[in-house]
Order: sequence, then C-alpha cells, then structure tokens
Amino acid sequence: MTTAPFDQLPVKESDSLDNINPVNSYIPPYLALSSTHDQLSLLPSQFDTKNCRTIKLDLSDNNLVVTYAGPSDGNEKDAATVRVNEPIPRCSGIYYLEFEILNRGTKGYISIGYGNKHFKLTRLPGWEPCSWGYHGDDGCFFAQAADGLKFGPEYSTTSGNVIGMGFDFTQNKSFYTLNGSFIAYSPEPLPSLQLCPEIYPCIGLRSDNESVKVNFGLSEQNPFKFDIEAYVKRRKWDVIAQEIENRRVDWRVDNEQRSVEFLETPLEMRKVLGDRYTYSATGDDLSMPMGELVMEYLVHSSYAQTARSFSEALSKENKTDKQPIGSKSVDMEVDDSHSSWLQSLDEAASACKGTRNAILAGDIELALSEIRARWSSVLIDNQQLTFELLLRKFVELVIKAHSSEVNGLYEGGEDTAKNEEDMEMLQSPVLPPQIPPLELPHPDLMRAPSPAPHLNPLDKALAAGRALQAKYPPQAYPEYQERMRVAFALVAHDNIENAPEESLELLDINERQRLWEAVEMAINQSEGKPLQSALELVVRQAGATVSQAALMGDDFNESRGSLAFGDSSTKDDELAVNLEAEEKVTPFVVFLTLAAAVSGMLFGLDTGIISGALVEMDDAFDTELTDTYKELITSATTLGALISSLTAGIVADIIGRRLALAGADVFFTVGAIVQACAQGVWTMIAGRFILGLGVGWASCVAPLYISELSPTRLRGRLVTVNAVFLTFGQVIAYAIGAAFANVDDGWRYMVGICAVPSGLQFIALHWLPESPRFLLSRGKDDGAIKVLSRIYPYINQEDMKAKLYVLKQGVKESLEISKRVPLYKRIGKMFTEPVILKVTIIAAGLQAFQQLSGFNTLMYYSATLFAQIGFDQPTATGLIVSGTNFLGTLFALKYIDVIGRRRIMLISAPMLVVSLTFGSVCFHFLTIETGGQFVDGHSYPKVWSALVLVAIVLYVLFYAVGLGNVPWQQGELFTLEYRGIGTSLATASNWSCNLLISLTYLSLINKITASGAFGFYAGLCFLGTLFVIFCYPDLTKLSLEEVQDVFSGNSFKDARRRAEVMRKSKSEVLYRLHEKEGGLTPDHPDE
Repeated sequence: MTTAPFDQLPVKESDSLDNINPVNSYIPPYLALSSTHDQLSLLPSQFDTKNCRTIKLDLSDNNLVVTYAGPSDGNEKDAATVRVNEPIPRCSGIYYLEFEILNRGTKGYISIGYGNKHFKLTRLPGWEPCSWGYHGDDGCFFAQAADGLKFGPEYSTTSGNVIGMGFDFTQNKSFYTLNGSFIAYSPEPLPSLQLCPEIYPCIGLRSDNESVKVNFGLSEQNPFKFDIEAYVKRRKWDVIAQEIENRRVDWRVDNEQRSVEFLETPLEMRKVLGDRYTYSATGDDLSMPMGELVMEYLVHSSYAQTARSFSEALSKENKTDKQPIGSKSVDMEVDDSHSSWLQSLDEAASACKGTRNAILAGDIELALSEIRARWSSVLIDNQQLTFELLLRKFVELVIKAHSSEVNGLYEGGEDTAKNEEDMEMLQSPVLPPQIPPLELPHPDLMRAPSPAPHLNPLDKALAAGRALQAKYPPQAYPEYQERMRVAFALVAHDNIENAPEESLELLDINERQRLWEAVEMAINQSEGKPLQSALELVVRQAGATVSQAALMGDDFNESRGSLAFGDSSTKDDELAVNLEAEEKVTPFVVFLTLAAAVSGMLFGLDTGIISGALVEMDDAFDTELTDTYKELITSATTLGALISSLTAGIVADIIGRRLALAGADVFFTVGAIVQACAQGVWTMIAGRFILGLGVGWASCVAPLYISELSPTRLRGRLVTVNAVFLTFGQVIAYAIGAAFANVDDGWRYMVGICAVPSGLQFIALHWLPESPRFLLSRGKDDGAIKVLSRIYPYINQEDMKAKLYVLKQGVKESLEISKRVPLYKRIGKMFTEPVILKVTIIAAGLQAFQQLSGFNTLMYYSATLFAQIGFDQPTATGLIVSGTNFLGTLFALKYIDVIGRRRIMLISAPMLVVSLTFGSVCFHFLTIETGGQFVDGHSYPKVWSALVLVAIVLYVLFYAVGLGNVPWQQGELFTLEYRGIGTSLATASNWSCNLLISLTYLSLINKITASGAFGFYAGLCFLGTLFVIFCYPDLTKLSLEEVQDVFSGNSFKDARRRAEVMRKSKSEVLYRLHEKEGGLTPDHPDE
C-alpha cells in the first residue's frame, strides 16, 4: 500500500484581510472521521483574492463564485486561474470539494485542478510545471504538460453540472466525480512533498461568461452531491485490512520489546486443533495459552521435530506444575492418539520439507513428482499454480544450460532421463490442425527433437518449452501467453545477458521462494488449513491495531487522527530532516573534506609547476625543447587524465571512493618521482603521463566522494573546497617556481615536490570513512549508520532513521536497476534514455565549456606568455594570476549556495566574454608593430602589457567565481546506478577538451596571433553562455534524490522551471520550519 505523508506544516498568516480564515466552527462529517479539530483549524473556505487575476476574473458571493470577465477570444493567452485561499490538509487522509457550473459560457473552456503555490496563473491547470488539471471541454487530464491524456467525460458542455475533485492520500491519487457519480482516479499520482509541499485546488476559465461556484462542504445546508462519507468509511476499512495483510511478521524481537498480551485463543487456531490445545476466556479471566499458539504455528509450518520436542517439554512441565502457561492447566499427555498425531505430523512435514527444498534448489521436476504423489488435488484444482511450476521448470533448465555453457560442462546420466509421469503431465492431446503452435523466438526451438536419450541442458530446456507451448496454446489460454513470451525470450539470444530486462527478472533467485510460498498456500488450502497460522494472524492484527489504537475513539465511527488511514508504509522524505542541524559543520566533516580536497591541490600544483618548469628546462636535455615538445610535455598529463577518467567512476563503484583516491595517490607519487629523475624529453613525457592517470582518477572521484559525504544544504560549498584547494595548489606552485627559478636544476625540485602531498593524503585516507551510499550498496548498514551519525551528530534519532531510510530506498532502487541492466546497457542509456541524456548533456557540456574557455592555457603557459610580452619576472607575475584564481574560488565557496549555481553562472559567464574580448583588443595594439607576433628582444609598450595583465586577471576572477567550480558539482546530477559512469563521461569531456586546448594553444597563437586566439576563446565562451541560459537549471539546496525529479520533464525548459519551483517550495517550507522552532532563518523564499 502506498500512502502519502501526513505532515503538518505551520500555516503562515495571509497578508490580506479578505483571506483571513478563522477556525472553522463546522467540520464536514467525512473529515471528522479521520482528523482532529485542531488539525483542521484552517481549511480552504473561499477563492484567494490576493492571487486572483482581477482583470480577467471576478469573484462574488463571499468569494465562492468565480466568473470570467474577459474579454476573450478563447485562445490560450486568455486563460486565467484562481486558487483557493488555503492549501488542503494532507493530514486529513482524504479531502473533497465540488464545483457547480453556473454558466458554461460561450465555449465551455473550464478546467479544475490543483498545483503548488508558485505555478503561473496565466494558463489553465495542468499546462504549467507543478500543476495538474482535468479539462471539461475535451475530458483530458493534463499533468505539467501541453499534451493531455483522455480521461473522463466532457463535463463543461452543460450548465448545472457538478464536478467533484477529491484527494486520497491513502492511495496517493486524486479522483473525480460528476453529479454524484464516481468517474475515476487520476492517471498521475499526487505530487511529492518536495515538488508540492502545499496543494492548492484551483479552477481555470478561458471564455466569456464562464461562471463556477465552489462548495467546500462547510455548511450543513449545502451537502455534496457525492456520498463522500461512505467513500471515506470504505477506504478506512480497506486501509486497515490492507495494513493487516501487508504487515510483515518479524520474529526477531529484542528483549526490551517483548511483551505478553492476554488474549483469547484465536478462532482460527481452534478450528485447526480442536479443544485439546485451545482455551476460551470467560468473564474477566483473560489469558493466552502461548504454548498453544506456538504449537499451532509449528504444526502449520510443518516444523515436525520442533513441534515434537515442544509438545514433550510442555507435557513434562505440566506434570510438575499445574499451571505452566495459562490460568488453567492444559492436558498435554503423550497418549497413543497424540503419538499417532505426531507421527502423521512427521510424515506431512517431511513431505513439505522435501518439496520446499526441491523448489528452492530449482529442481522443479522433483517438486512436481512429490506434489502429485501427496497432494494431487493441488495441481488439478489450481491451473495457475500448475502453469507457474511448469514455466519455472523451463526457466531453471535455461539457467542450467547457461551455467553449463559458462563453465564448459555437460553432464548426462541419471539426471538426464525424463520421468514418464512428468512427460505425461506436460504433454497434452494433439492439437487440432487449425490451431497453430506459438512460435518461440529462438529458431532452435522449432527444430526436431533429438532422438538421443541423453539430452544436453539446452535441448532439455527447448523440449520443456515446446511441451509448455503445446499444453497452453494461445487460443485456449490467452492469459498465459505474455508470461510465456517473456520466458522464451531467455533463449532468443546467444548470450542470456542480452535478454530483455523483464526476462532477466525471472532469473532472480527470490522467484523460487515466491513460488514455494504459493505452493505452500495451495497445500494448506487443500488440507483445510488456514492460509496463515493463528500466531501470525494474531501478530499481524496486533501490529495493525497498535498503529491504529491511539488514533481511534470509543466508537470506530468517531475515530480521530490523521493516521486513521494508516501510515506504516508512508514514504519518508529527506525534506523532513533537512533542518538547521544540517547547516552545522562538524570537525569530522571538515577533516574529511580537507583530506579529500588534497586531490584538487595536487592537480593545481601540477598545472602551476609545469608553467614555471617549462621556462627553466630549456637546456635540461640534449634535445632542443621546441614548442612541439612543450605541448607534448604539457598535454601528456591531460592524455593520461583523459584515459583514467573514463574508468575512474566505474572503479569507484567497484572498490569504493576511498580506495580509488588511494590509487590516484600512487599514480601521483610515481609520476612525480619519474619526472624529477628524467634525463630525456620522452622520460619527462612518460612521467607526466603517469601523473595524469592520478589526476584523472582524483578529479572524478574527489568531488563525488565529498558530495556523497556532505550535508545536503552544504554540498555545494564543500565540493567547492576541492576547487579552492586546486587554486591554492596553483598559488603554491607559482611560489615554489619563483623560489627555485635561479637554482641549478630547480625544475626537478619543482616537479618532485608533488610527491609530498600525495603521500600525506595516502596516509590520511586511513582515517577517512567510505561513502554511506557506497556502504549501503554493499549491505554494510551498520557502517553507514556510524558515518551518518558523525556527519549529522545534532539531529535526533528519528530524523537519523528517516535519513537512513531515504538513502537505503535510493540505493536499493539503484542496485535493482544495476542488477537488471548490465553495464554496457547503462552506458547506452546515458545517450538514449531522455532523462539521463539531458543530465549527461548538462554535465559533459559544462565540463567542455570549462576547458574550451581556454583557462588552463593560462595556467600551463602563463609564465611563457608573460616572458614574451616583456615582464622581467614572469613566474612571479604568474603568481598574481593564480592568487586571483584562489580569491575568486574563496568567494564561490562562501556564496555558491547562497547565490545559486545557475545565477552565479549567468553573472560570470558573460563577463568571460567581455574580459577575453578586452584582452584580444589589448593584444592587438600590443603587437601591432610586430604584425601580431611575439618577437624575442622586442620592447613592447608597458601600458598595453599592463592592460593585458588586467584583462587576464579579470578573466581569471570571473572564471574562478563560476565556471571553475560549478561543473564539478556534476555528482549531484546522476542517480547512484549512473553516478560512476556519468561522472566518468563528464570528466572525460573535460580532459578531452583540455587535451585539445593544450595541444593547440602555442600553435594557435603562431597561426592567428594572440589577439585572434583570445577572440576565438571569447566566441567559445559566448556559445557556452547560451548553453547555460537555455539548458542549465539551478539545483542549489536540492538533495541528490530530489535532483532526479527536476529532469523528469520533456525539455530543458521544463527542467529549469521544475528546479525553480522546487527550490522555492523547499525554501518556503524550511523557512517556516525554522520560524516555528525559533531557529535562524538563513534565507527567505522571497529573497
């Protein structure tokens, strides 16, 4: 059963006097069945005058009647919508209201629906994100899209119709009625708490003179047309019955939780065992013979040996104690009849055990033989179960055939001979010639059966498939054809792993357990036993009663409480635990973030070190260090990073984030040592390549690791710490370069120093935990709880359980997808599944934008560039650039979650275009005397050299604020099952473009001059700015799980709107939660 949460949110007072809604003196009877008066103190009571478009709509009759005032041509632009004044109470379980069409108007473009507080009222409900609507002119249901689905009758064709709309949170659906008759449930579920924390019913009008009156049921004199009270009572009983049915019985109970209730022996148990093992209570003398309940459970479950031992123990106890269990002694003497009964129990249990073991081992033939021998009526009376057994037999033979192929084994012998009874059971009379057999997908299934007495596993599977096909022809058994099609698809491919997902689900080992449960139930039914043991029924009903008891009054029909509909399966939402505790950064979180961010510093060290080293190593090798060699040395790291980034995410998913970072440190250390010891250009290039392997792994895994360990509301800032360390590494690199500039072989010390921080990080990883999501994916719940408790030490135990539950559900869903979808298929879905494709485009596009902006060319060649334009201390001048980058990144660290990712990009990206264009102009006038080229020894104008430096500093500043940080938030875009692959692809996009830029920069300047190169990068930044404007939504403060809802729309435009609405809704709820608890309010939704 899926039920929606019944969270109560504090209600903010309205600013309009017209919208003041005092405590209702009259509560509709159907609401009184499920909610307290206090819970329903604020109910919708009129249309909202504050948000009504008064130019198009008029309100009258105490704001209960809305009329379209026009003028209107009936076009979409003429639509107008009005909400009710208060959101519907989720705590009610079920809420209902009706709309009477007073006048259908000229065209009857009337629509009823609902949405959150922020969807636009300039269109009909259902057309805008976060709105849903049932349109009366065409009977279609619209769900956040311009295209609707045919749903129900066209209700706005006639004046006087009464259309009702209800919200059933017990089923998470809305429903509709017409003139008192139920129409149907909506095809779309009710929105989640993230997307729509408050649901407002609304009505939209579009043509002249349309007029509708709303009835909230707040008056006894104006009852509903639809019998909502009967609906609510029926749903209450349905929910409670479902609660009992779905309640799982867990016999592993802690001692602190054990309790004994004194209840009368259940009637179901008395039916099975008679008076010998039962007790009926009389008067006030209530007792529960626990021994009898336990005995009946053991008998029902066919635990023969345990039942015998338990019975004998009770008999011995009865001899020494007159009242061993209940208030009356129970005669448990082991007489002849009792021994006979135990012997028959042994036989029955032995048969059940054999059948159970056979099914769980996949030996369906043996199970069929035992069922026929002892419970022949089971197969005769239950055709569905017989089919499932035979279908499972086919699947098990396919599994065996696949295992034989994989292992290279084929076993004939005793197992190969067909049991004649089984063949007789599978074979059916010859079909009439007019009934063609169902064609199996695999061509080998249609070949003639082998005459060999010993069939190989595949032939046995094909023979079973043909027999199954013959026994259940499509004309006689159409209901089984889909199941057969799915099963037969397993042999339609040379490799079983290529079978469709629905077919691969049949290979799940849990299918055997489900089949045995069905067989066990059929056996019990054939023997006249209840389908469940009395003890299990008692535990189920007691559990359901406990969850309802506090919510009920003396009379069930006067019960109270939002949980009268049951909330045991309520879907928890991470929003409920995102309180101020998440904003507190603990020393543990600081330590793990800083330790992981050392990976960013290593990358920064490398990019800064090589800039100064290239200037100093001109005469270090026997080979002349040409521009081509410089480009190769520079780009070798990028090539290594590109290759390793393609595997980094996948490796991190296999061995964990922490071990993947340790592997990156090994590459860093080895690469730095090889560079420091290099005696030739190609050795230097090899060392740079090895170091690049570590850079690629670290650049992918470090942000991912930090994002999965960060509190939701601080994730952006903490991931930015990685970028801060990167820029800090560049500052240190330029400082080191300046210190060793005049030292013999100083460049060797420069590149060798990179081994120090990588070694320190490798040691620090010993004290770092693994990501909670990775631990949960490996079934290490205890380890995940320990990590979460250190990340969130200030939240209470209930909120911790809620957060753990949300993470487990997300991980569980991701793992199920990973098991069903092989790796290569998931890689394919990155480019074919619309939702995942949009995410991939954004992640890879931002990373490409980051590199194609040309920033890293400044980091690699800034010292060379400053030397060419006349600066005496080029390495020291480069320190200004790296320092600006560091300060800009610090600004982003503080404000990225305040300003928002999208907004900060919309501010900084256009300024990149401006600064690069300015730099292009400065280079033009700087080199105008030398024809745009750099000439050694030429004295360039100091003014233009200084302006070039200003342009570069401005460019670096705006890059650091936005583009240098936002793309590395890529981990938040992907669900867990695609996160490793997605971050790998996005990071590979980064390094591919980096490789392209670093390999071509010096050549580009020689071809089109420095002015042309900067103008070219300005053009690329302009294209990147357009990409941000039209594609990138703002995901600030949305959890990793919430982000996926953003991209479920049809386009990037929908994603931007969804993200904006979700952020506003979440900010508003959190603001009000803070306000209610008297906490700090870091941001207001209106800001």
